[in-house]
Amino acid sequence: QNILVQNSKRELTFAEKQIIQQCFTKARLACNAPELIGVSSESSPKIDELIDLISQIDPSEKIIIFSEWVKMLDLVSKQLSPDNYVMFNGSVNSNVRQKLIDDFINNPQKRFFLSTEAGGVGLNLQKASIIINLDQSWNPAKMSQRLCRAHRLGQENRVLVYHLIAEQSLESAIEKMLIEKISSDNKLQYEILKKKQGKDINEEDKSNLFLENFKKELTLEGSEKKE
Repeated sequence: QNILVQNSKRELTFAEKQIIQQCFTKARLACNAPELIGVSSESSPKIDELIDLISQIDPSEKIIIFSEWVKMLDLVSKQLSPDNYVMFNGSVNSNVRQKLIDDFINNPQKRFFLSTEAGGVGLNLQKASIIINLDQSWNPAKMSQRLCRAHRLGQENRVLVYHLIAEQSLESAIEKMLIEKISSDNKLQYEILKKKQGKDINEEDKSNLFLENFKKELTLEGSEKKE
């Protein structure tokens, strides 16, 4: 609080910015599970919600579960049978990565693919038809990259995406920011197209523009953070 008060009078130092960033990270971790911030707890509402959601999905469907943090995926894995999932992150040796991917794609028992962004660059997982995001990124491009893992060229199934978001939390604020950013970007492009055409654009033009933007988002493969 003192740092924020000081910010109204002068620019924050690098060290102060780091402290605020650490507070934001801790708040995001708390949204996932108390254990991630060192609080002893026998349960996590978000993991409980995840398990309940999984129980309602057809057992034949394969599911990608994303989290930014390996420790969160470790907690999730404890709720699953070792025979039913593969774990994929930036620390996985390159020699075994393809084996894990092939196992998920070809083994009917391997229903869950637990992954971080760092482990997911360039993945092709069209066998999955469900994506569950356990946490939200500040960057809408990263959220699109997650979707892109399953929604590749050649995907024959519909892909459903679930976002598990803690109510009245920092995650809710991030979600609102993401929606506002995407909406403002689309609005700006609508206005540019309108000026080029010299007339109001119709709903078909808007839909086509949205789809083009969506396709561009799916092709983004920016640098992604390791754990």
